[in-house]
Amino acid sequence: MLPTTPCFARLRTSVFFYSTLVPQHLQRIPNAKLQPAQHQAAILPTIQTRLASDSKAPTVEDVKHSADNLEFSLSLPSMPVAYLKYREIGPNQVDMYTTVVPKELEGRGIAKLLAVKAFNFAVDNDIKMRLTCWYLAGYLERNPEQKYLKQLIKE
Repeated sequence: MLPTTPCFARLRTSVFFYSTLVPQHLQRIPNAKLQPAQHQAAILPTIQTRLASDSKAPTVEDVKHSADNLEFSLSLPSMPVAYLKYREIGPNQVDMYTTVVPKELEGRGIAKLLAVKAFNFAVDNDIKMRLTCWYLAGYLERNPEQKYLKQLIKE
């Protein structure tokens, strides 16, 4: 029987769990009943691998700023790097022009982490921002925090 920890309970009830871990031949049989003990050997290693890889979700603190490369980046083990690039357009002014999240990392909130780190950097250093990146402009429109809005360059 599978352990009853919250992580296993969450996985047991998810569509993803059933659609990817239940043997294909049992998915096609109507009213098929799974016996956990019979399939534990096949299912448990997959669950443990997924839980280990998702055990620590990245946070804003994991995003690194490289002033030399004019970018914010987030690097996860065995994954391509996600980044936000900017360029200086004047004294204490930057243009944040692109945010790139590799396909393998999409849907995990990585772009949001990059945006928040970059916006916080602008606020902390009193740097005015121009947002020519469609994602950043949309993010700020959907999440209009006054401290970030004050840093926008009015055109």
